[in-house]
Amino acid sequence: MRERPAKWLPSDYHSYDDLLIASGDQATALLEASTHSKEISTWQIGKINRLTMNHPLGQSGFLHRFLSIGPLDQSGSAYAPKAMTHTHGPVMRFVADLSNWDKSLMEISSGESGEFGSEHYKDQFPEWFAGRGIISPFSEAAEEKVRVHRLTLTPAGAH
Repeated sequence: MRERPAKWLPSDYHSYDDLLIASGDQATALLEASTHSKEISTWQIGKINRLTMNHPLGQSGFLHRFLSIGPLDQSGSAYAPKAMTHTHGPVMRFVADLSNWDKSLMEISSGESGEFGSEHYKDQFPEWFAGRGIISPFSEAAEEKVRVHRLTLTPAGAH
């Protein structure tokens, strides 16, 4: 493509720029046609790139529905900014706002708790799956404004 040899250019096109523009137009037309079609297009990345996060106790059967996540159609690919496939993805995302650390964002894939009975089981998954962040302040004052719970761990025997 850098050299753009004339012998490789199809006779229907006057330049490589014309060929690239026509190729982009054709790709757009195919995507629009598949979007408006009642049939499932063979080019729907979400169908190809389905996400399933299996809980160790919910690999299949009845418990899969309650303990595991998915299968869900997902955007992204191994080669996209939202780098996710059916076999890998980020466990945590963190976006640091260097102009104001208290506006930094973070989320983890499934939530704060791996315990099924916890209210925090899968609580961050919707934000993680959508690629949105949850505010993650650094200063005590900003943290106090968004804190919902405080868990204090005390060593055994200490009062």
